[in-house]
Amino acid sequence: MKLSLTTLILAFFTWVLPANSGAENPDLYVLNLAGSTETTSTNQEVCVKITAQGFKNIVTAQWSHKWDPAVLQFKEVRNFSLPQASGGDLNFATNRVSEGILTFSWNTTDFTNGTTINDNTVIFEICFTAIGQDGKFSLVEFSNSPRAIEVSDLNGIITPNLTSGRVNIGQSTGGGGLTINIGEASTSMGEEICLPVSVTGWQNMTSVQHSINWNPQQLEFVDIKNFALNTNFNLTFGLTETDQGKIRFLWISNDPVVGDNVGDNTVIYELCFKATGDCETTVPVSITGDPAEIAATNADGDTPLNADNGSVTIGSCQFSVVTAAVLNPCPGQTNGSINITVFGKDANTTYAWNNGATTEDLTNLAPGNYQVTVTNGQGQKVSLDSPVALNDNGMQLTPNIVDPQTSSSSDGRIELTVSGGSAPYEYLWSNNSTNKDLVNIPEGSYSVTVTDANNCTTNATFAVSLGIKVANATVNSIKCHGDNNGSIDITVSGGGGTYTYKWSNGATTEDISGLAGGSYSVTVTDGASNTATGGPYTINEPAEISIQPQVTDVANQNDGAVSLTVSGGTSPYTYAWSNGATTKDISNLEPNNYMVTITDANQCSTVETIPVQTAMLRVTITTQSPTCFGSTNGSATAQASNGASPYTYKWNTGSTEATISGIGAGTYSVTITDATGQSASQSGELTEPLSLSVKTNTEPANGGSQGSATVIAQGGTAPYTYSWSPSGQTTQTISNLVKGRYTVVVTDANGCSKIATANVRDNNDIECYDGRKVITPNADGLNDNLVIECVEDTPTKLRIFTSHGQLVYEQDNYDNTWEGTDNGGVALTDGVYMWVLDVRLDPNDTRIYTGSVTILRKLN
Repeated sequence: MKLSLTTLILAFFTWVLPANSGAENPDLYVLNLAGSTETTSTNQEVCVKITAQGFKNIVTAQWSHKWDPAVLQFKEVRNFSLPQASGGDLNFATNRVSEGILTFSWNTTDFTNGTTINDNTVIFEICFTAIGQDGKFSLVEFSNSPRAIEVSDLNGIITPNLTSGRVNIGQSTGGGGLTINIGEASTSMGEEICLPVSVTGWQNMTSVQHSINWNPQQLEFVDIKNFALNTNFNLTFGLTETDQGKIRFLWISNDPVVGDNVGDNTVIYELCFKATGDCETTVPVSITGDPAEIAATNADGDTPLNADNGSVTIGSCQFSVVTAAVLNPCPGQTNGSINITVFGKDANTTYAWNNGATTEDLTNLAPGNYQVTVTNGQGQKVSLDSPVALNDNGMQLTPNIVDPQTSSSSDGRIELTVSGGSAPYEYLWSNNSTNKDLVNIPEGSYSVTVTDANNCTTNATFAVSLGIKVANATVNSIKCHGDNNGSIDITVSGGGGTYTYKWSNGATTEDISGLAGGSYSVTVTDGASNTATGGPYTINEPAEISIQPQVTDVANQNDGAVSLTVSGGTSPYTYAWSNGATTKDISNLEPNNYMVTITDANQCSTVETIPVQTAMLRVTITTQSPTCFGSTNGSATAQASNGASPYTYKWNTGSTEATISGIGAGTYSVTITDATGQSASQSGELTEPLSLSVKTNTEPANGGSQGSATVIAQGGTAPYTYSWSPSGQTTQTISNLVKGRYTVVVTDANGCSKIATANVRDNNDIECYDGRKVITPNADGLNDNLVIECVEDTPTKLRIFTSHGQLVYEQDNYDNTWEGTDNGGVALTDGVYMWVLDVRLDPNDTRIYTGSVTILRKLN
């Protein structure tokens, strides 16, 4: 019959409990368990072989098998090949085989070394009678239910790779029906690899569902690529269990009557993984019925789905060594052992242990730290990441004893915790129990012998008895800080005779009261001098109620406020203020003392008085300094706080406004008076930038346009901008200049500016402002005047002094016409005179040049 869409979707999204995947110790090898694929005929016997690879040092194993009871009828289990001892170490539960369920459990006979068998060994066969019709098939799966999949070696639980078996009736594997092939590939540890999934026999298919399983300890799912079926990807794949090594596949044709066709050997998608397992490992990737069952339909109805499973082979590892198994020595003995696993070793590999041993593995070891250096035939050396530490501290047994309730009951128990030694442990109690814990036992003495994986043993005896019991204590703690009204009420049972009591505070009554906060314990003694201790019992005492007020003083008649932070006691709190308020915080207050009573949930209370005062008037000044040296565009603003408005202002400038402006650098003070007559003063200082100064340097034009001028600015507020005339250039240095006079305006960041002049000369010009050294004013028209170079270019002032410093002549804008006379035109006597020339290059840049001149009218 055809599978309905509802049936397929429900099957696809039904949760199936995953196998135990928690590995307490990472595998150093991979255990593969696989069922064989068999072909038979109806009413014939068929056996599915369960084989193992990597079965090394295994201690325990258990799992369940499931099959379709409508296709296969269980007959028996045959040819069990694992070693077994008498008494409960092997169990095949067949009570549910009619439902298609068989459970299996097994323990090794050698807990020191575990059991190791050759690869591809058949560990048992499950035999059936085929009762299905030709064309039917059934998987024989490994299942996590009803008995969980769990395998352990000497190091703890490991996760095996599992491949289901299969029985085909009337056909061989892959013959007829639909075949899904998962490819095979090889890769290296840590690399990604994709397996192609192809099909044959995809003719008029209407629905397909199955699961894909792998070991998530060896392969990490990455992605599904190149999906080639004409359906919704997200509805086809269930990817919520990839961390457990499971993918659900459900495909439903868009045409449920005719179905879809896909050419043989077509790759319908690629399954991509990252190799995370150990090197030299082959990881099966198998089509299974866990969690989604295997089913397929075409236009004619159900059709077989044959699986051609694939695998990923992880290549050889680089040369390395890890610890495989460690057994601690028994106390006082030297029977410890260390087994290591070496990857990438060759026939010439050697071993050098720090105790002098040269074997791969060590036995008969005393406590200590052991390290090995492994060298291969190429001379490469590797060591363990850290030394292996062995100790002979032995096993420590810690019991949790629960005594029986009465002398006639058997509801006592001993719960045992074992530490130290080498797990796993075996137990033998004096009542012949081999369980770790004893339950449902009467009072009495019980001994136990615990044996670890190295056959080390330890013994202990525990007493389970009624005795005196101090139980059901009722503790009443203190409600208010500082009170002494706590109490402890105990109930005593067991023992015999009259009880006497001795409390840690000296009391001798059964129950005690009137207690302060603290810890109390009691020793009870019965008539047979048996004792029992009760406690410690803690009398809790609340912290003292603490108040932290935040007061806002009155600034304007009734704008005061108090807010509280309350701690201690037992919340919630209630509040009663002296002004009638019942809120935690109060406001709109006049200057006064306000008393508050705070009561907690236990009716404990505290009282505090909080003063609210008139706020002191405070004055702050905000200033804006002048932007340029000597400018008066500064301002100062006064602001009052805490006082009562309106306010009056009095500045040291005479202003009565809140803000004064148009002021230069200096200190300014203000006094503010509020409406109540309260006054406060404050001062503020305005600063100004340094005076902006500029000077120029020039290079000569050399008779052409090779001149340049550079302006240097200081003071003011950097950065500066430059504007030259007549050239119009805006750089600090201008070049390609002809001889002439150039003016520059320098402006700083605040808009303050200065003007400077630069005179560009030719190279053969006499130095500016050099004067004649000798004049002969004898009216012969030769050398009669004092000539000073460049005076015609700028405004000047000339002054002439005698050698004694007497001013005898002066002239503004000197024009090179002085002929050795004083201010009255009287000729001066021959001799040496000093001249001083003031040159005003710009309104803010006057420079002084000096020289001497000799008047010589007579040559004899």
